[in-house]
Amino acid sequence: MLGLIGNRSLAESLMIERNVKFNYCEGKIRCNKEDNKEIRKKLVSASDLFESDEEIAKKYDNESTVPNKLTNFGSELSVDIIRDTERLTRTINSILANPNNWIVSEIRKEDYKVGRVEFKPLDIAPYCKFVFGKASKTLIMSATILNHKTFCRSVGLKPDEVKYIQIQSDFPIKNRPIHPLDIAYLNYSNLQSSDVISRIAKTVDNLMFVHKNDKGIIHTSSYEQLRSIKENISQENARRLLVTDPEIQRDEVLFQHVYTPKPTVLISPSLHTGLNLRNNLSRFQIITKVPYPNKSDRWINAKRKEDEEWYYWQTALKIIQAYGRSVRSKEDWAKTYVLDSAFGYFVKKNQNILPSWFINAIRSRNK
Repeated sequence: MLGLIGNRSLAESLMIERNVKFNYCEGKIRCNKEDNKEIRKKLVSASDLFESDEEIAKKYDNESTVPNKLTNFGSELSVDIIRDTERLTRTINSILANPNNWIVSEIRKEDYKVGRVEFKPLDIAPYCKFVFGKASKTLIMSATILNHKTFCRSVGLKPDEVKYIQIQSDFPIKNRPIHPLDIAYLNYSNLQSSDVISRIAKTVDNLMFVHKNDKGIIHTSSYEQLRSIKENISQENARRLLVTDPEIQRDEVLFQHVYTPKPTVLISPSLHTGLNLRNNLSRFQIITKVPYPNKSDRWINAKRKEDEEWYYWQTALKIIQAYGRSVRSKEDWAKTYVLDSAFGYFVKKNQNILPSWFINAIRSRNK
């Protein structure tokens, strides 16, 4: 990395430090003639060589030591470059130490050439020890921990050594009702049916007419589903939709929704988290499908096979997070509609995960 940006001399100085401190040997050779054991190449990270970022800055903060190109950028960038090299080295070490824990989750190609490869660890617990080891007590606060045993396992904590406190929501139930509409079981095969697609679009259209003067949000499970809804509802309602798109900055879409006086409706497969639709920014929300993680994703499928509870926990997390976008205070209110008939089965199967304040907000069809 340092060589590519024109700072090979800095890389060489790091190699000298490594050789001196660790009796480093290039390649797979016998470093000691008296020792018949072959010594493999040892990867050494920057943190092994330097105590802190300040020490790096001090060592490479003058022109006599730092190459001119790096000096021109300043010592702050020098530290950033070495820190990035350190992170890369640490990742490589992790993969080499436990290759079975790493999944190639995504490969992107451009013109038949690999442009991007994404590695993800199945078990992140080994990398969380550093975080929890910084203090004698750690406080973790969230409205969406849900299944604390699964959460503890995922981050390397022992559930019987963790104190778990769960409190009820103080948002009135009447302000946040959930209406299951049981349109159809929206599994993969049913979502290929033109009849099911038509029923989804018709229901969305009707709900938008019911809330013709309200802003709202529609959570889809994919961009394909988003397009099918937009193409099959009335033109009047289609004009109200504000679509998130990978090519458009999310902030631009949200800015338009917040500041226009028109009753716009956000529609997206990626707005389950990090969105504050307080008060009149959303008086209704539609969850089209129970958001099971995509099993065609190699990492998700491997994780599901390793821990099936994790799979349902992730689904519950996404439902709760989507539900929480529109009711932001005790005085706020919004209606939530769920189209997927699988919602009732999911709630029944996962009552031990879903909080009672969520389950109690679910209305029967005759209410």
